[in-house]
Amino acid sequence: MHRVKEIISEQYDIVPAKFQVIENVRFVYGCRCGEKPVTTALAPFILPKTQVTASFLATIAVQKFEDALPLYRQAKIFKNRFGVPFSDTTLSNWMIKASEKLKPFKQRLKERLLENEYIQADETTLQVVNAHKRKATKKSYIWLGVGMDKYKVVYMHYANNRSAVVASELFKGFNGYLQTDGYAGYNATVQTNDMTHLAC
Repeated sequence: MHRVKEIISEQYDIVPAKFQVIENVRFVYGCRCGEKPVTTALAPFILPKTQVTASFLATIAVQKFEDALPLYRQAKIFKNRFGVPFSDTTLSNWMIKASEKLKPFKQRLKERLLENEYIQADETTLQVVNAHKRKATKKSYIWLGVGMDKYKVVYMHYANNRSAVVASELFKGFNGYLQTDGYAGYNATVQTNDMTHLAC
């Protein structure tokens, strides 16, 4: 018989996650002449003096911030399924150190936000359990600015209060259209920066 045609059907499959250990091998060179030994350079790490790769760090961040999987549950999964005993404290420290690496990116996002001619703004409450020198019952705030025309930037800023000073600092230098709700905390920054205030 000869082949007439082929019929293709598709199935979804998944390649399960796995841990692997990357060995970074360095060589030490010495001279019989008595000179001090020289060690080859170590490749740069995303977080120096840690055991995390950029890929692993990205996985932890996506699972925490995008998939809402808390760090203590991630640590439990890593230990029970893969036999890798990272604590949630270790994962938390890695997230804190990684956030420091993102500061230049955050600053660039703010610059892009302020280059728009039309921004929508709002603020919402947030409870921070172990805030520095504050009770857990005190409210903190996430201030939000959304670029609506030139750059579609969503910029979030944390503050431990709802003071008009925060709004003034956040939108300093902007002089386009700022759309907010009726909160009076935006009034001073609108007047100071010669913005056009739009009602929500």
